[in-house]
Amino acid sequence: MSKFEDGSYGSLTGIALIGKVLAGRCKMKYTRAAVGNGAIPEGETPKTMTGPAGYIMDAKIAAVTNPIDGECQVTVQIKSDDAQTGFYATCIVLCAEDPDDGEVPYTYLSLENEPEWIRPASSIVGKLATFDLIAAVGDVDTVTAVIDPEAIATVGHVDQMFVDHNNDPNAHGGMG
Repeated sequence: MSKFEDGSYGSLTGIALIGKVLAGRCKMKYTRAAVGNGAIPEGETPKTMTGPAGYIMDAKIAAVTNPIDGECQVTVQIKSDDAQTGFYATCIVLCAEDPDDGEVPYTYLSLENEPEWIRPASSIVGKLATFDLIAAVGDVDTVTAVIDPEAIATVGHVDQMFVDHNNDPNAHGGMG
């Protein structure tokens, strides 16, 4: 059993990045998500991890939203089509772009207590596992992400995109 509860943890590099964003040095941009099947090593915590324990593969960033002030929700997908062999996903690390250090871990999602089985691509039945990572962003106003074009969109997300587009006064070039 894990020493840490399952859930999202902000990383030390992520906390430092918030300071850089608030100081106007950069924008908050999530770059990728990585999946692992290992356990957090002795002496480490989710806050100090530099990547997923037992890295297996990258996941797909499918969406980013701001459900409440101070938090960002990033939807991450793991498709069995992308898995060489089956594995139990025990962690997901959301990475962000840092102006000084390049790509850094931002949020560590621990799943060690209830890992998610990801079938291999060779399985007759495929699997799509979707996770919503909650990342603290403090007073950061704008958050962007590199959305994977291979991610699967939900009907609700596409409907919301239409609503957002139609409510944007600049969306139709001033046509009224």
